[in-house]
Amino acid sequence: MLYRKRWLWFVALITLVLTVSWSTLVVGQEEGPCTIHVKPGESIQAAIDGAEEGDIICLEEGTWLTNLEITKSLTIRGVGTSKTTIEGPSRSLATISVRSQAKNKAIFVRILGLSVHGEYEGIEVRDSAEAVITACSISDNYWGGITVSDRAQATIADCTIANHHDTGIAIAGAASARIIDCEVSGNHWGIFLNHSAHATILRVEIKNNHWGIWALGQAHAVIEDSDIFHNEYDGIRLQESGSINLTESRISTNHCYGIALHSPCYIQEENGFTGEVTGKGNFIPGPTQPNGNQEGSLCPSYPGEPWPEGFLKGEEYET
Repeated sequence: MLYRKRWLWFVALITLVLTVSWSTLVVGQEEGPCTIHVKPGESIQAAIDGAEEGDIICLEEGTWLTNLEITKSLTIRGVGTSKTTIEGPSRSLATISVRSQAKNKAIFVRILGLSVHGEYEGIEVRDSAEAVITACSISDNYWGGITVSDRAQATIADCTIANHHDTGIAIAGAASARIIDCEVSGNHWGIFLNHSAHATILRVEIKNNHWGIWALGQAHAVIEDSDIFHNEYDGIRLQESGSINLTESRISTNHCYGIALHSPCYIQEENGFTGEVTGKGNFIPGPTQPNGNQEGSLCPSYPGEPWPEGFLKGEEYET
């Protein structure tokens, strides 16, 4: 057990170092000049279909009523979330679908400076695709905000993901996502991880959802310097073998627990918790403390298994 915890700490540290380095290089990188311009009334899909690999498609100010499919490496760039909007009319297709034509062929797509709304789902990233979604507003889609599945990878930075009937950000299969400097609010699940998915969550505000973060299957999340508050149920819920490394984060004013494990807190449900929790220095107050979580800080209570020593900042917290 000690070896496994040290190994999880090592993996979490390497993941965060790579995330910060990778996001600095990719998210902050200059995009270069536009190679294709699209004006309102012109077809974005036609521009995508006619683009060469690596082209930068620039959308002017305006609103497009369309669903898009991207199967090659390129960039879609708007002029800001208040000026460039894509609204998907389909009730069964994502507004923007990013996927490989061949499942084992990787593509790299950038999406930035857009508002994305639709009748179904905002953005999906599938197969072996890799996407960087930056400075976007993905909100008020009927079903969900962003889904990353299969073996896809996504970096989601400086985005607002809000107001969905289902999930703000869903990560499933063997997919991975880096979520950096975002706000995730007003969804049923803020961030939902399943199967063997992996997420790194850095400086993210997760609020006013039903559940903040829910991880099950063998999913793993590394969470640092994030705020999870005022969710209708638990700030974080772990089920089955879902696991987290939580460091220097604040979980408060949630209506149930700050963090709840599938068992024994919810013993009426099947499948107990067999995952693992690591981390340190977190602020997760109990119900009698300022900004406390209403049912309790942690369930089961702290200290004791599965919570590591130093998981909470200080020793003053009632759980």
